[in-house]
Amino acid sequence: MSETRAVHPVDEAMPPGRMVAYGLQHVLAMYAGVIAVPLILATAIGLPQEQLVYVVNSSFLMCGLATLLQTIGLWKFGVRLPIVQGTTFASVTPMILSRVDLTETRNLIIVAVSFAFGVIPAALPEFYDEFPDAVRIIFESGITAASVAAILLNIVFNVIGGTSEPTAETTACMPTVEEV
Repeated sequence: MSETRAVHPVDEAMPPGRMVAYGLQHVLAMYAGVIAVPLILATAIGLPQEQLVYVVNSSFLMCGLATLLQTIGLWKFGVRLPIVQGTTFASVTPMILSRVDLTETRNLIIVAVSFAFGVIPAALPEFYDEFPDAVRIIFESGITAASVAAILLNIVFNVIGGTSEPTAETTACMPTVEEV
C-alpha cells in the first residue's frame, strides 16, 4: 500500500513562465527597496554625484551579501529562505526631524502628537480594543499610527492652515489700509 503525500501549494514547483515572472517582480521590488534609502539620505545630506554612486553601489553590495547570508546560510546564521535583505528606513525619520523648524508651535504639535500616537500601542495595548476593526488594523502599529498622525496634522497645519506669518505671496491680493 503506497502513501501519496499531498504537496502544500506553497511548496509546489511553478511552471517556468510564472517562476520567471515572479522572480522579475521580486527583483524589481528589491531594487526599489535597496536604492531608495541611499538616494534619500545622500540627497538630503548634499553628497555630490560621485559620492552618491559609491553610496548606492555599497548599498547594493551589502544587501547582496546579506541576502546570500540569509538565503544560503552560514553555520547558524541565516533563515535559509528565499528573501531579499534590504536597507532600513530607520534613519529617514531623524533626518526629516532634524530639518523641522521646531520654533513654530504647529510643528511642535505635529511632532508631539505623532510621537504620542506612536507610543499608544506599546504603552496601552488595549487602547484600540473598542474601536472598529478598520481603525484597529491601522492604529495598532505604532509606526503606522505615528505616520498617519504626522501626515494628517501636517496637511491641516501646513497645507490647509497655511503659514503663520503673512508673506508677499499670501498678501498680494489683500487690499492695503490706504485702499480701504
